[in-house]
Formats: sequence, C-alpha cells, structure tokens
Amino acid sequence: NQGVAMRASSLFHGRNFGPGNTASGNAGGDVIEWLDGTVNQSLTIKALGLPYLANTLSTSTYLSVTNNAVLTIEPGVEIRFNGTTILQVGNGSNGTLIAQGTPTNPILFTSNQAIPAPGNWGGIEFREKTQSGSICEYCIVEYGGAYGYAGSNGIAVIGSQPTIRNSTIRFNSGNGIYAASTTGSAPFVE
Repeated sequence: NQGVAMRASSLFHGRNFGPGNTASGNAGGDVIEWLDGTVNQSLTIKALGLPYLANTLSTSTYLSVTNNAVLTIEPGVEIRFNGTTILQVGNGSNGTLIAQGTPTNPILFTSNQAIPAPGNWGGIEFREKTQSGSICEYCIVEYGGAYGYAGSNGIAVIGSQPTIRNSTIRFNSGNGIYAASTTGSAPFVE
C-alpha cells in the first residue's frame, strides 16, 4: 500500500466511500486512486471532496470506457493523471462520457505532478465508437498530450462526434482539441 486515502483496482470497488470521509497526511497522497481499468458497466464518479488519481500499473496506458458503459462525472470532480495515462472513450466497443460541470463547479482533468507541465499525462480520446450524448461541458483539461493515437493533444477526436461546450483546454503539449481526418470526426465545439 502506498498510503493513499483509498486504492481500488476499479472504481466499482469504491462505491461505498462516502462524502463524509476526509484524508490527510497519507504518504501516497490524499486521493482516491483509480488503478488500471476498463469501465465496462455504467458508473458515476461522485464529488466526494477528494481528488481522484487515475493510474496504470500495467503496460496499458488506457483507462477505457467500453462495452456500452456510460461514465458520468459529477460537477466539482478533480481527476489527476500520471505519466502517459489516457482516458479513452469508445475504442473497440461503444462507450459514453458525460462530464458536465457547472460554471461555478467545473470538472478538472489535470496532471498529478507537484509542478505540472504540458505533456504530464495522455489526455482524453474520443474514439470511433464514442456514442452520441458524449459531452465535456464546463470542464478544464490541462497539462495533457504525453501520448496518444492522434499525438500530443488535450482532447483527441477520432471518428466520433462528442460535444465540447464551455470548457477550457489549456497548457497541453500539442493541440488543445484535435479532430482526426477519419470519417465521422465532427466534434461539436462551442
């Protein structure tokens, strides 16, 4: 154990971690650590007052949303990423990401480094089987672009049509938003 507040090989194992809990002084960080994985059933990441740390232990760098799963992220959630970890939606089978923050309570996708820099993590990829209804609204995506199918980008859209609305995409090592020139790549950005 690295001393994190909670460590689970899947967020499904952390469903009973309630908002009344606090964490401080843990050697591995005061976070809820989300290890390797595929979200293959619908899941809501709740705003519990602690940031989430998306981490991979294997050679895979992907945290994937597939198998018709819907990953919903509540307003105010902060997800920190290590290394080349990528949040990937709809690669190989259908997946949906619903990340809808609010103007006063955005969702933050960021680096886990003490001094963040562009390229600290992989970014978000919407792949060919990303389902309609996928959205990033009132989100901040920063310090991404370490690795990915489409290069060094904060958000990459490959053959899909997610909505990106009222979001801030900043400090990434490549493009903020990249749409690959494959059939069906037409993100709705406003």
